[in-house]
Amino acid sequence: MITTIFFYLKPALNIKQCKVSNDVPVKIGIYSNNEYAIDSLIIYIPYKIEVSNNRLKNIKLSHVTYKENYSSNDLNFDMNGFLLISQDRLYTLDGMLEKNEFLNYWQLYNNKIVFPFFDKEFYIYKPFLISKTNIGKRFTSKQRLDLIKDFSEHQSQKLFYQSKFKIDKKIIDSLYREDNNRKVIFNFEYGADKYSNTYQIHYYINTEKQKLIDYSKMSQKQLLEHMRTRLDFEK
Repeated sequence: MITTIFFYLKPALNIKQCKVSNDVPVKIGIYSNNEYAIDSLIIYIPYKIEVSNNRLKNIKLSHVTYKENYSSNDLNFDMNGFLLISQDRLYTLDGMLEKNEFLNYWQLYNNKIVFPFFDKEFYIYKPFLISKTNIGKRFTSKQRLDLIKDFSEHQSQKLFYQSKFKIDKKIIDSLYREDNNRKVIFNFEYGADKYSNTYQIHYYINTEKQKLIDYSKMSQKQLLEHMRTRLDFEK
């Protein structure tokens, strides 16, 4: 009882930014929005976060929202290197059961969930569009196809996969510097109603600043207003 009271004196959720491991690579994909951008890249830089659940209920990391919307790929991983579970990962779960890998099955099945009064670490990848001018080189048709295949089959599926395609470290460092104090929105769900049973954390990179928003404490009018402005990254 005392332990429960202790946790309930804290915010429902808290995020802490952690040091990225040296064996977690940057990911590189081709940006192909139109024929004029064929030599541009999307660079995904990794961040490691720890989520603390201070409530007596399971809370699920649903998705992460960025101001930059260059990619439809949601590259969020658990600490075992698996993408956070989605419908297209169900075949992986079936294979684990067939091999009697029950612990791996349980970990993957629950890899979005932070259990009550526990902490859990995740890797998230933030996308940046890099033009061909900043890359400093052009890609041949074969190189583009190889990179597209490498990203879709390996980089986007495996956290620790080391691609043969590399980007100058100076470019990567500049992206991290550019990201200082930028807002990232973490979306969490609990219970059956994904609209009212939702938390958001507005987190500012490389700072301790964060704002928790609890949909369940909003009136219908407040909720509708918030949903209309939830992607306003200037606030």
